[in-house]
Amino acid sequence: MNIGIIGLGRMGSTMAETINRLNDKGIYLYAVASTNLKKAEAFKEKYHAQVACGSGDSLIKRRNVDLVYIATPHSYHEQYVTLALYNLKPVLCEKPFTTDYKKAERLLKLAKRNETFVAEAMWTRYMPSRKIISELLELGVIGDIKAVRADLSYNIEFKDRMLNPIKGGGVFLDLGVYPIHFVSMFVQGDPIKVEASCITTDKHLDESDVITLIYPNNIIASITCSMSSFSDKKGIIQGTKGYIEVDNINNPLEIKVFLNNSDLIKTINIHEEVNGYEYELLACKEAIEKGLLESPYLPHSEILRMHKLYDLIRHKMKIIYPFDSDKPTMIN
Repeated sequence: MNIGIIGLGRMGSTMAETINRLNDKGIYLYAVASTNLKKAEAFKEKYHAQVACGSGDSLIKRRNVDLVYIATPHSYHEQYVTLALYNLKPVLCEKPFTTDYKKAERLLKLAKRNETFVAEAMWTRYMPSRKIISELLELGVIGDIKAVRADLSYNIEFKDRMLNPIKGGGVFLDLGVYPIHFVSMFVQGDPIKVEASCITTDKHLDESDVITLIYPNNIIASITCSMSSFSDKKGIIQGTKGYIEVDNINNPLEIKVFLNNSDLIKTINIHEEVNGYEYELLACKEAIEKGLLESPYLPHSEILRMHKLYDLIRHKMKIIYPFDSDKPTMIN
């Protein structure tokens, strides 16, 4: 499978490194694209791609590209996913898939109409840690879930994309989606109540968020994220018999199971084959080879469910982008 990368920032570089370590799995870096052709040429040489392109459009139209990976700022996702789907090119788009529900719905309808594979690169959905945690919960090791706590914070407020409304800046769509997915992977159903508040920047983007989700069966989730501070990045799933502690909700490498308040009964260490990003690439390859239009790890229905929740949370925080759809879809 030949991959073309659009967007050559940090994530583009990380994915290029990952691809180059998956050649033995039949995954290769074929083309890279930037609006700055010199940057694309330098990237091509550094990561041993075959072709450098001066636009995403020209990369998408390359006959030998089997999968387009989009790693641009959020606000450009819709543009490139649309181009890829019109050219019948399978797509793996970085999270968030796009910036609101209506755009996501439109893109996924286009994918279905054109019978072309498209997936969202929310890497935690594809990791082995997801299955490990799910199995622990199914076995009832910690009893019934009653609460979940999840945080992801990094001091990255100096980065241009975080401060720019045109690029979909603010912390929620960049970091906050990870704890949202952490909760949604392990708590069934949609929340019946959503509360969210934030501290805003001078451009009215969210700098630090606090989100509370209440689910059926009296389950409560508490989510925090910030782009102006650091945190332990932990996730805690609390049950009637004990709790599960995940060392990093963004890339779990250690899972601990406690009974009662503090009796540690199990520690599970996760050893990644490459760096954690390999799983979404391998999942895409498998799905495309099977002729699927979506990945079972993150089906289109789940992408839409998450985007409805994103819209509602942003509505609660009164965070509005210049390019937002006129009437965001709400779930309650």
